[in-house]
Amino acid sequence: MRGFNSLTGNSSNNKWAIGIGRIDLKRMTITPIEDQPIIDGYKNMGFAADPFFIKHENKEYVFFEWWNTNLEKGEILVAEFKNNFESTIRRALVEPFHLSYPNVFKHRNSFYMLPEAWESGFLLLYKAKKFPFIWEKATPLLNIDYADPQIMLLNGIWYLFITTDPLTNSSMSIYYSEFLDGPWKPHRQNPIIEKNYIAARSAGRIFTFNNKLIRFSQDCSRIYGEKIHAWKINCINPQKYHEEYISTLAVQKKGWNDTAVHHVDILERRGEFFALFDGY
Repeated sequence: MRGFNSLTGNSSNNKWAIGIGRIDLKRMTITPIEDQPIIDGYKNMGFAADPFFIKHENKEYVFFEWWNTNLEKGEILVAEFKNNFESTIRRALVEPFHLSYPNVFKHRNSFYMLPEAWESGFLLLYKAKKFPFIWEKATPLLNIDYADPQIMLLNGIWYLFITTDPLTNSSMSIYYSEFLDGPWKPHRQNPIIEKNYIAARSAGRIFTFNNKLIRFSQDCSRIYGEKIHAWKINCINPQKYHEEYISTLAVQKKGWNDTAVHHVDILERRGEFFALFDGY
């Protein structure tokens, strides 16, 4: 566990927190709205990271990893946003093993979560029994080593982007399926990315802007999750994949996020784009 923690940035020494800012998607810049984080730990224990935004019944929720310092493992919490980005926080998902990267999405009127559950040995899909606080395992999708799984539905095909070497963060593979619960098949070009420490690990969900698919990756070349790069997906199907580098996401430093920023999720409010991001 300690080796896993040090290589993934999960330790009490790195106090990750979550901020919010306006994002310019043409220039790939984030300007924080607040000087301080909007989610900074929970009950003064541990840290907060990996924010994922979702709306339901005119309410705004942010799911995130809370690193439990006492237990040295991650749990999934959910914050309900108010108009001024203040929030109330509750636990959403706790397991005997580490959880992070709570990739939450809606499909056919049901809510699903595909978190990182690396220590369980499986890629686990959860379904909301009572959104947003009660979840149950829907099915294990794959039995592989992985980190930060990112899922996308495009033209009737589901795609999974998976870092397949969670202790080095240097390779990524894609799996695809016609159905959410599988069976999942490996992409013909796997590994899509190999021996590349700036592109292999996901840094948030894939986002569509101006009819372009934008993928975010963590830069782990110097330290874990130091910064975020943006890539345009030019081609994706079960046989071919091609992406090109756009730019490095420039996040204005505010003291609390000086050392590293490794996750971003984009939301729209009244025609404005905002970015939830984490850092320490």
